[in-house]
Amino acid sequence: MAPKTGMGTFIDSLNSVQADRFVRVMGHLVSQGARGELDRLRQELNAVKMEIDNVNRERDELRIEKQDLEEICGDLDNWPSSRAHQDLVQFRYMLCNLVDDLNSRIALSRPVELHERKANIKKDIANRGLLADLAGMLKTTAAGAHGD
Repeated sequence: MAPKTGMGTFIDSLNSVQADRFVRVMGHLVSQGARGELDRLRQELNAVKMEIDNVNRERDELRIEKQDLEEICGDLDNWPSSRAHQDLVQFRYMLCNLVDDLNSRIALSRPVELHERKANIKKDIANRGLLADLAGMLKTTAAGAHGD
């Protein structure tokens, strides 16, 4: 029989109240670090990453549209006769308003909350992974201490 570890010796020294508390805490650690929960968190993380990608893709499309509008405005500004035609002046004004609207939409659509959620999920995954590792180690040690 292998010599007992410090954890095994500690577990053997517990009275029934302490042992019950230890088992309850270990049960909590095992449930908190359960692989199923880790898998669920990883799926949630992937879903959040996909949401971020979608938002960024939409923002890129808005930036391209804005750039196209700005270039048309520049073309109108560079055309010598544009100021002489009221319809072109109004058209340019409308395009500038659209550019302003797109700037606002781009600014408001930053996925800040999604990035915060992603960071929180990553922390949860790290914590749950550590709990699962700790619970596994303690379970193995406890089984060895009791000769299971």
